[in-house]
Amino acid sequence: MLQRPLIPYESIFLIAETASSHEGDVDLAQKLADAVKESGAHAIKYQLQNPDNLLVPTHHKYASFKELQFNDREWRGIIGHAKALQLPVIAEVFDEESCNLALDLDIDVLKLPTSDLSNPHMIDKIVASSKTTILAVGGATTNEIAKAVSACTEQGHDKLILMHGFQSFPTKIEDTNLSLLSYLKQNYDFPIGFADHVDAESDMALVLPLVAVGFGATVIEKHFTLDRSLKGRDHYSALNPDEFKKLVAQTALIEKAYGKTPFGTSKAEVKYRELMKKKIVANTVIKAGETISLNSLSFRRSDENGLLPGNYPDILGRAIRDIEPFETITKKDVIPIKSS
Repeated sequence: MLQRPLIPYESIFLIAETASSHEGDVDLAQKLADAVKESGAHAIKYQLQNPDNLLVPTHHKYASFKELQFNDREWRGIIGHAKALQLPVIAEVFDEESCNLALDLDIDVLKLPTSDLSNPHMIDKIVASSKTTILAVGGATTNEIAKAVSACTEQGHDKLILMHGFQSFPTKIEDTNLSLLSYLKQNYDFPIGFADHVDAESDMALVLPLVAVGFGATVIEKHFTLDRSLKGRDHYSALNPDEFKKLVAQTALIEKAYGKTPFGTSKAEVKYRELMKKKIVANTVIKAGETISLNSLSFRRSDENGLLPGNYPDILGRAIRDIEPFETITKKDVIPIKSS
């Protein structure tokens, strides 16, 4: 399902990350999917996890994670609802049990969190799935990234997307380090993604994803919530539906700005050339039979079709017709001087 970002710059793929915005409420999770669909996002992402497999019971977040947990039946309803909306579904899986559930529900794409980037058991699971896989590399070392990629590719799994970005509730601008996107693009022949977690109240919340595209990211992930003002557990970097819709529109414009044609071949550039490029015109009256020399010529903008200044040697010769001042001169107007 997630095919477009596998071709860099072919298009930008926007993922709406629901994370904890559902607050452990099935109805709210389904309303999130409705809003994601309406926003124009290209996919919805869920975090599948069992706190008992993820955290020790004494962990300070254990109780909160338990409150957010859905059982298999609830997940089946939530993901089924998203599929009914024809939303591609991405599942970030935090343990083998959750990975099995995601595969049983036939999600479109797996995401391996950075916490399991060095976990050979989880890597083996995603390799066996043959699903397109997003590898989260935020907070990872270059060695950890290299080992994880090798562990996948050596087993024949190369449907990978490498995604930079981490959440520090929210992530400070100075900690974003977009230059890592350049490193990933230079060192790996895979699509690059950016999971942006900057403060959603900041003007940069809609700017950084676009800047990331300039660094080579073709997959953008942003947290999504129905109403950030309620300050739910995942409000820090989550966009409201209208904001996400604006991001979708902006990235569509960025795609247009990239273009797909070589220099000077688009219709707009051809028109620009005709308007702005100087052409060879007569500097004075030139009578038929007169010799055209460089002194006879001038280089100016003209509404007429003509030759560019660099072509002036082609029209040094004898004029075939009378040429008025400021008329453009072409090869058909001249008998060239034959070299001896």
